[in-house]
Amino acid sequence: MIDRIQIEREARAYVARGEWEKAISLYRELLDTKGKDPNIYNLIGDVYARMDDLADALPEYLTAIDLYEKEGLFENGIAVCKKVIRLNPETGEVYFNLALFYAEIGLLNEAKDSLMTYLRLSPGKRRIEKDPQRYKKLMMLLASDERLKPIIKELYTKIGKKENELDGIFGFLPPEPEEKPPEAEISHPEIKLQPTEKPSIEKQKLHEEPKSFTESQKPIPKLEPVVAETKPTSQSKPEPFPQPVAVDEKEMEILLHAIDEISAHNSSEVKKEHYELGIKYKNLGFYDAAIREFQLSTTSNSHRLKALKELGYCFLEKAEPKLAANAFGRAVEEGGKTSEDYIALKYGTGKAYELMRDKENAIISFEEVCLQDINYQDAKKRLNQLKKE
Repeated sequence: MIDRIQIEREARAYVARGEWEKAISLYRELLDTKGKDPNIYNLIGDVYARMDDLADALPEYLTAIDLYEKEGLFENGIAVCKKVIRLNPETGEVYFNLALFYAEIGLLNEAKDSLMTYLRLSPGKRRIEKDPQRYKKLMMLLASDERLKPIIKELYTKIGKKENELDGIFGFLPPEPEEKPPEAEISHPEIKLQPTEKPSIEKQKLHEEPKSFTESQKPIPKLEPVVAETKPTSQSKPEPFPQPVAVDEKEMEILLHAIDEISAHNSSEVKKEHYELGIKYKNLGFYDAAIREFQLSTTSNSHRLKALKELGYCFLEKAEPKLAANAFGRAVEEGGKTSEDYIALKYGTGKAYELMRDKENAIISFEEVCLQDINYQDAKKRLNQLKKE
C-alpha cells in the first residue's frame, strides 16, 4: 500500500531542490493509484508554476477547481481560483467559478464582485452558455439576498440570457393565470348547455354529489376499506390509525445491530480518519490537503466542531482571513463547546479580522478572549496594540 504522506514528503523535497520532473512524476504516481484527487492536481500546478510554465500549470489548476466544485469543497476552490488569478488575471472563466464558490458558502457580496469582474471581460473570454445550470444556480443564490437583488437584476438584464424561472424571480414576467380545472361533462338527454350560457341553480345541482342514494337515479357504489372492528373500552379512546405490525424480536435485534454498525463506521471511524489525516497534513504544512480532510470530517457531528476550528487556522496560514472568519463563525454556532474551544475560536476570529484590517471586530473578539482568560498574553498584547492605533 502506497504511503501517501511519505510520497508527498519526497515530492516536496524534490521541489525544494529544483528537481521538478521527479516531483511531478511522484504526484502522477499518486493520481494513478488514488484516482482524481483535486489536491494532487493543485500540487502539480504549483510545481509547473515554480518552473514558470503557466501553459502547463493552468490546466492542472482548472482540473482541481472543477473537482473541488463536484466534491463540494468550495473553500479549496476559492483558494485555487485566487492563485490562478494572481498568475494570470486574464483567465476569464475562473472569475465565474470564484463567484459560484463564494455564493455557495454565503459570501454573496464577494460573489457579486467576482461576477461583475467576469462580465467586464470581453465576450471572447467569458462563456455563460458553457453550463446554463451553473449560471442559473449562481443567479438564484445571489437573488436570495434582497439587498443585492436590484444589482443582480440589472446584471441579469445586461447579460441578456433569458430563463423563464429567473425572469419570474426578477419580476420580468407577469404572473401566469391560474388554470381552472375543466368542468365535468354532463350526460343528460334533456339539458344541453351552450358555451356562453350560465347554468341555472337547478342545473348546477346536477354537478353536486347526491346526499343520499335516493337523490340519484343511478347510485354509484363506494368500496369502503375493510377495517377490523374494535370495541373501545370506557378507559381508552379508539385509535385513529391501525396499530403497527408486530416484528419478530430476533429480526429486529439483527436489524438494529446492522444499523449501529453502519452508523458507527460512517459517522465515527471514517470521519475520525479524515480528521487525523488532516492534522498530519497541517503539521507538515500541506494546508490544501489538510483543508480537504477537515472538510470531509465536518459531516460528522462528533468531529464537526474540531474540524471547523482547524479549518479556520489552516485558512489563516494561507492568508485567507475571510474564509477563516467564516469557519470560526460556523464553529461558534456549534453546541458542546468547552471554554477552551470558545477562547481558541474567538482568538482565531480576532486574528482573521486583524488581517482584514477590521479593527472594530478584531477588538471585540480579543476582548471576549480576555474576558474568558485574563492571562491570555498574546490576546492582551494584540488588543492593546489595536486600541493604540
